[in-house]
Amino acid sequence: MTNTKVTFWHRDRLTGLIVYPLGDVLAQLISGRISVLRIFIMALAGGIIYAWEIPKWFDWIRNNLQNPFARAFAAVVYFNPLWIMRHFLLVIMATEFHRLLVWDNYPVFFMTSVNSFFGAILVSVFCNYAIQNWITTERRFMASSIFSGFMAMYYALSKVWLERP
Repeated sequence: MTNTKVTFWHRDRLTGLIVYPLGDVLAQLISGRISVLRIFIMALAGGIIYAWEIPKWFDWIRNNLQNPFARAFAAVVYFNPLWIMRHFLLVIMATEFHRLLVWDNYPVFFMTSVNSFFGAILVSVFCNYAIQNWITTERRFMASSIFSGFMAMYYALSKVWLERP
């Protein structure tokens, strides 16, 4: 039995805490508004939620799928429209909380997420193939976080382009 101590501030948590809000700051610059609360929420999401769930999913992929295309597909399926919608909801919570109180907005949020997902599907398949098959296990969350930072910029643009008020 090995005695490995896992600390709260491990590499993935620090990566998520730093990389996700950095990508989102770039997205905010694209949209023309900077919100300190949004930066804080993205840091918490990256450092707590994403840093916990994404490495778990990547471990499952590594342990259960040998086919490189199946591995890429599993990663793409994970970052599906519902995942994107949750990300949008975190952004909206920080910037336009009142929109969360109107039930009629949720179909719009969902359709924006679906359109975002399918709008980036080719890039997403290629990048997730590379992350799952070319990047070492220890670096996958970092690579995924960097890719997600670019995707945050895309989501910010797609929110502007695709969402109807």
